[in-house]
Amino acid sequence: MRVVADPAAVATAAAVYEPFYRRLNELFADYTPAEIAVLSDWFTRAGDLMRTYLEEIRRDQLANMPRARRTRSR
Repeated sequence: MRVVADPAAVATAAAVYEPFYRRLNELFADYTPAEIAVLSDWFTRAGDLMRTYLEEIRRDQLANMPRARRTRSR
């Protein structure tokens, strides 16, 4: 399988997100590299915690689901 980006979709995405990315770059310019490292660490670790928590919720919901419903696709 080969996936190719639609040039019109790429242009639309760039037009929508580029101003936001420019603002993010301006925001990050206010921080030192050490501060950015702390922010990056926090977001990485918080993301890991959220993924683990969501897996726990899904596992608990599956355990409480009647057996017949477990085999159906999500």
